[in-house]
Amino acid sequence: MRFVIGHEDIVIRKDIRQTLENMKFRVVAEASNGLQAYNKYIEYAPDVILLSLTLTIHDGLNTLNRIKGYAPEAICVMIGEPLKNREFFQALENGAAHYMTLPVNEEQVQKVLNDIQYMMKEVNS
Repeated sequence: MRFVIGHEDIVIRKDIRQTLENMKFRVVAEASNGLQAYNKYIEYAPDVILLSLTLTIHDGLNTLNRIKGYAPEAICVMIGEPLKNREFFQALENGAAHYMTLPVNEEQVQKVLNDIQYMMKEVNS
């Protein structure tokens, strides 16, 4: 599975990359703002794009909307601080497939990917 990581904090991006690579997933690109994340999505067409709610230039919700406008089938997973429930719910209403809270760990990634795979099976059956 191929990922793009969109987060404004390089340390958090590196931590997420390490978590995904430890799980044998491939990170094809990273982005530090919403415009870069959108462009990386178009360039790499990843299986999943992880988007921070607090991206700069275009915040996570705007970036989500732009990506879903370009590719309605895109699997976008939002990332944010715990207690950002309102923002997470808004992202889900706008087409995000799921969300993760920081710090991201292998258990959380596996749960989210399992949920996404289950949802995809339900849609396709």
